[in-house]
Amino acid sequence: MGRHKKLASLRDVRKKEGFTMRGLADAVGVSRQAISSYEHGEYPPREDVWKMLQKVLRIPKDQTVEDFWGREAHIGKDRLYEDDDKCSIKGCENAPVCLGYCRKHYQRVRYHQKQYGITPKAF
Repeated sequence: MGRHKKLASLRDVRKKEGFTMRGLADAVGVSRQAISSYEHGEYPPREDVWKMLQKVLRIPKDQTVEDFWGREAHIGKDRLYEDDDKCSIKGCENAPVCLGYCRKHYQRVRYHQKQYGITPKAF
């Protein structure tokens, strides 16, 4: 199943259930921008958000986040990560999600880049 078809599925399900982006965002407890990002494939939802989406949109429980987005949904990463890959920060055992960093460290790197214009080497 190609990426475009996967991404169209969430939008199609939302429209079929009669939700606007704002209405779905309010029902799930995220921002409208987050719903837009999910639909455009910028990143998949967190597990707790996915469970709420399943409940609100009546998506079968056997469908997973990967069925809609796959691993390639994260923008900005240099390559796809293998299951045994680890975060680029020394001593961190978490799986990378973007640019070689785990979710926690990627957010810190982004903050430092935007706030100070530098990429920190370690935390």
